[in-house]
Amino acid sequence: MFCILDESQTGDGSSVFIIGSKNSGKTSIILRFLDRDEAPKPTVALEYTFGRRAKGHNIAKDVGHIWELGGGTWLSKLMEVPLNADTLFIKLLGDFYLDKNMMDPFLIPLIIVGGKADIFQDFDSEKRKIICKTLRFVAHVNGAALQVYIFF
Repeated sequence: MFCILDESQTGDGSSVFIIGSKNSGKTSIILRFLDRDEAPKPTVALEYTFGRRAKGHNIAKDVGHIWELGGGTWLSKLMEVPLNADTLFIKLLGDFYLDKNMMDPFLIPLIIVGGKADIFQDFDSEKRKIICKTLRFVAHVNGAALQVYIFF
């Protein structure tokens, strides 16, 4: 599952774009983030929702725009709706990375989220090691953060 964050400079709030395979928990994460006690429904194509939170009393609310893409890769063209030249910003790499010539960072901050950790922990240790190294490599090359979650 991938989460793409866009902290736009326009003052319209921040955007999150969530992409993942079927039954990976995309809608569950969104519902928990928004503190909604609803049963998750399958995502049909591209869905939009938003959340508002007040910073304090008598202060304007922060708005979070949340886009969720369901249906797998065959609907990937729909990503062009929320991700276009008006909504993207470029993240520059500093001199911190010695292997930056091998990196191809995403144009906006990217988070790779691993779900189903309860299933993952039942794999044999060699398989877990290969999966972890692969995810770390993919995250590093794309300038992404890597996160794993477990629902209790």
